[in-house]
Amino acid sequence: MTTLVRWEPVTRPRPFFRAFDRFFDDPFWPSPTVKSVNGGPRTPTLDMYEADEEVVVRTALPGVTPEDVQITIEDGYLEIRAQISSEVVDEKARWVRRELLSGDYGRKVALPTGLEHDRAEASYDHGILTLRIPKAESARPKQIKISAKSK
Repeated sequence: MTTLVRWEPVTRPRPFFRAFDRFFDDPFWPSPTVKSVNGGPRTPTLDMYEADEEVVVRTALPGVTPEDVQITIEDGYLEIRAQISSEVVDEKARWVRRELLSGDYGRKVALPTGLEHDRAEASYDHGILTLRIPKAESARPKQIKISAKSK
């Protein structure tokens, strides 16, 4: 006797996607907050947006103290470097899972032109570093008034 099974081309093959999901649960997979390329220094993710009067850069640096962060602006590039040291654990301990990151963090990105780097201000709150860089007066948007010549 033959059993007929309805074929549905849109149904995903369950074993494949279970394996795919397990891949992303792997403890060696980088966290979404900090990426590492080829085992090199970790690269923190960041947001950068431009407002009328300033450019704002925000990056998550969990577990980092403000004293361990260096911010440099040079030749139109912003560089953020930080270091977090791991807690000393008993050498005889056998890791079951290790996801808390430690080591060097670094990120270098190009900045828009027309900024006043010497007036930049940085703050750090709940693991989020926020950098505000004012725009030069010449780079700010200008409102142009219209004069009407009507009778």
